Amino acid sequence: MDTKQMLAEIKGYRGAPVRMMEVCGTHTMNIAKSGIKEILPPAITIVSGPGCPVCVTDDHYMQVVFALAMRENTIIATFGDLLKIPFDGKNLSDLRSNGCDIRLIYSPLDCITLAEKHPDKQVVFLSVGFETTTPLSALLLQKTDARNLDNLFLLVGNKVIPPTIALLLEDSELRIDALIYPGNVCVMTGERPFREITSQYHVKGAICGFSDEAIITSIHTLLFSEQLFHNCYQNAVSYDGNSVAQTISQSVFDGCDANWRGMGPIKKSGLKPKAQYAKYDAMRLVDASALPEIRTSTQCKCGEILKGKMNPTECPCFGTRCTPLSPMGPCMVSSEGSCAASYLYVKNGVFE
Repeated sequence: MDTKQMLAEIKGYRGAPVRMMEVCGTHTMNIAKSGIKEILPPAITIVSGPGCPVCVTDDHYMQVVFALAMRENTIIATFGDLLKIPFDGKNLSDLRSNGCDIRLIYSPLDCITLAEKHPDKQVVFLSVGFETTTPLSALLLQKTDARNLDNLFLLVGNKVIPPTIALLLEDSELRIDALIYPGNVCVMTGERPFREITSQYHVKGAICGFSDEAIITSIHTLLFSEQLFHNCYQNAVSYDGNSVAQTISQSVFDGCDANWRGMGPIKKSGLKPKAQYAKYDAMRLVDASALPEIRTSTQCKCGEILKGKMNPTECPCFGTRCTPLSPMGPCMVSSEGSCAASYLYVKNGVFE
């Protein structure tokens, strides 16, 4: 069946209401940009879950980042998305303007060059991501250890997706009838952990690619197939995933509990360096007990949006007090954030 036929059947759907959740920032942006939500019949709803790693990074992590950035003889190495994440009325761009040494990088491995070029300074890489980018952070730690670089550290904020999806499915206030699984994460993990979620919770799920056609195919499959689980991205996702990448990550990191913005601590959803690499953990450079109590904003609704309990346009601050130029939360400034996607492509609930 071609895409036009599938789209016609989706538009003609007259069955029971179906609430789908996607958990991938790239899906969030592509669905908003293509206007797929706007052509769905009223019975079908797609909400965005916690699929953006920058968005789910909690305030405690950012507090430690700020503390490290303001230390003398410290270089913060980061990707661009973290620069404008607000914390306590400021962001990393503000700190850089005030003299903190914060540098944009294109690959975690760029940090090795920084550390070797500045042996008198401590270089801290802000390692934030899901299973897709974790292997590169692991490789950085391996190379750092092999070179015995005692001035290079990682502030590890990496997280894993499956435990968080399980938590959402256990939330009695959140009804999810079907899941659009993140294709990029699944390339690394393989089908296995998502098949297990589908089986355990008896909720339909489809691994999805990123084109408009791939997303439409997944929606059609979830609506009309009797099967619970589908791999609609078979050209990239195998049953067991990328074993080389998994081995690298597992040789460097152990699982741990982690805090997610808006969701609090989730068991076994985070990563920390193994004992062999613990000396490169940037958390050791900060006395966390001496940090002031975090003042949590009650105005920013990123937490509810990340859980799929609120659409971005339903937030009273959306598009007025909260815009990409003056964001109140990370969902508005991350390149994969659902608020940013809605601001760019959906204004006040009307597709433009």
